[in-house]
Amino acid sequence: MKSIRDDEAASEVMGVDTTKWKILSFTFSGFWAGIGGGYYLNCIGLIDPTAGNLMELGIIMLMVIMGGIGTLAGPIAGGIDKLKASIEKRPLP
Repeated sequence: MKSIRDDEAASEVMGVDTTKWKILSFTFSGFWAGIGGGYYLNCIGLIDPTAGNLMELGIIMLMVIMGGIGTLAGPIAGGIDKLKASIEKRPLP
């Protein structure tokens, strides 16, 4: 995956099936996006067009950038912190 990211043409020359790896990574990321969407639905209780506004997108991008774009643990920790903050702000029933 790193070789495809750095130089796709060189990876193909070395015998790496770049199409297979791109499809695999797209499928993997789509799977985890679906899992995250399911947890988000469970947290807020309703999905409507106003749920994903520009401010929310900015917060998510900020979590990823501050956590580290090249790492996996940083954005996950940022997402967990954001989830905890949104749960604590929610009024009690």
